[in-house]
Amino acid sequence: MSTVFKNTVQPLVSGELYQRPTQKIVVTLLCAALTGCGGSSGSSESISAVQNDQSPVMPDLVNNGPAGNSGLSIDELRYPLNVALGDIWGPENEHYRIDFTLSNGNFEVELQVIDGVEHTFLVPAQTTAVFHARLFNPGENFDVGTYAYAASVSDSSLSGVPYFTAAYAGVDTNVDDRVDDSEQFNVVDGLVQITGTLPDIIIEFSVTLSNGQFVSGNYSGLYDFTERF
Repeated sequence: MSTVFKNTVQPLVSGELYQRPTQKIVVTLLCAALTGCGGSSGSSESISAVQNDQSPVMPDLVNNGPAGNSGLSIDELRYPLNVALGDIWGPENEHYRIDFTLSNGNFEVELQVIDGVEHTFLVPAQTTAVFHARLFNPGENFDVGTYAYAASVSDSSLSGVPYFTAAYAGVDTNVDDRVDDSEQFNVVDGLVQITGTLPDIIIEFSVTLSNGQFVSGNYSGLYDFTERF
């Protein structure tokens, strides 16, 4: 068996708005792909949070996320994170790849053709914060551990080590309940750490963006995984 988690959202229509159910997402955990069973704009413009009726909340005011105080921090403000999507791409360049997207709010359905195969993706919409990273673990499985940022996946020094790339983060600065491309900034340095045991894993990140800002955060809630290979 090669599936880790099955996405329970069917059917999906391109362009429609998908509202994540408020009840607990039911996922099926299979152990074949994971061990331990048991974008964006390069603008130099700065991210600055805007206080309004839907402004980010401070961490001690609410229990962010479905299972703990999950959130993204920037400029001394904290935005809640309440959903984690995982796209499982499997073996790639002697590593095992999973793309993680952390966000809140609703999603739009988007169809993409990659290597001749049509995929249906959930793209964050009506959200105030997003963090995305492409993680690679050496070998034929995915595992917990610390992943360091890599600017180039062709670097020979990455052989046998976990790393992440193609990462970005952003928050809603123009108060339109979306994190647009102009509000997202590439990650240029930092770490992503995954701890815990399946299915209760925790994602923590501390990264520097292309505009010089520092972003940190964590997620300890439910996960919705989709196999892509």
